[in-house]
Amino acid sequence: MNKYLIEHKIKTITDLWGLADGKQEFEFRGFKFRQWDFNISDGAIGNAWIAKREFEAKDAESAIQFFREELIDIVRRVAFVSQCFASADLEPYFILRLNDNPEQVFFLSYSEESEHVPLHFGEEEKESLEKLEKFPNPVVLEYIAQSGRAITYTTRLAMLIIALESIAGEISPGKTNMQYIKDEILKNYDLHDEIFKFGTGIRNKIFHGKEIVGGKDYAQIIYDRIIDFFNVKYGTKINTDVSQPQRHIFGNYYGYRGWLQPITNISNWELKYVLANHDNGNSVGNGERKEVLFDNVARPDQY
Repeated sequence: MNKYLIEHKIKTITDLWGLADGKQEFEFRGFKFRQWDFNISDGAIGNAWIAKREFEAKDAESAIQFFREELIDIVRRVAFVSQCFASADLEPYFILRLNDNPEQVFFLSYSEESEHVPLHFGEEEKESLEKLEKFPNPVVLEYIAQSGRAITYTTRLAMLIIALESIAGEISPGKTNMQYIKDEILKNYDLHDEIFKFGTGIRNKIFHGKEIVGGKDYAQIIYDRIIDFFNVKYGTKINTDVSQPQRHIFGNYYGYRGWLQPITNISNWELKYVLANHDNGNSVGNGERKEVLFDNVARPDQY
């Protein structure tokens, strides 16, 4: 077994202060949580926390898998009790093996929020807008719009499933026209069962409070089928070759993952220090490149 140190950023707008001991940190389930930064004049800084933990595991993959599963569960609870946004899904972290690692090689998962990338609105989009005038149920477009505003996969998926049912309408009060979804929108009976099958379909899982883990990207599949439906049925010319459709004005990230080694020995490992001094190819300070204190290296054997 190896011993690992992991520090992970949590993005949140709840400020960590007001604890009984006067500190800006606490421990829970073996994790140590602290505010990203704090000073007397400004108070809590950074709209973020740092989660830290040391533990034993057979390898780095096992260590980070266990760490993130536990952390994400805790962050959900933090969001609930604080009544504030909190997420660790796309935030940066490092993992350092503390034993048999004199070179202090570590793995960094780096991410940073980036500007959104727009798409153009031209003649085909204008024509598509006019074609939509023939569509008789505009509330469908509200559900699709809400799926585009969603910042989580499950929320987007749920709204697109609602949009599917709204497009199909009802054959009797409270009974969705599933045959229309099969024949006119999804055009795939197996896919329909994966989404709507009683007890095991993803619709059942979402709307009965069960977790969706892994598998197909159903949100993208449903979205693509809805676009095809409108293009065929109503003559819209919505571009089906767009990369990453339903683009968002926030929640956009760029980053990389890699193995690094410090140029000089480090005695006090902190995520903020690592992020401030590695080369991400973009960061600059006062118009100049910042000092880089880490070299890229290959992954050590049996890390």
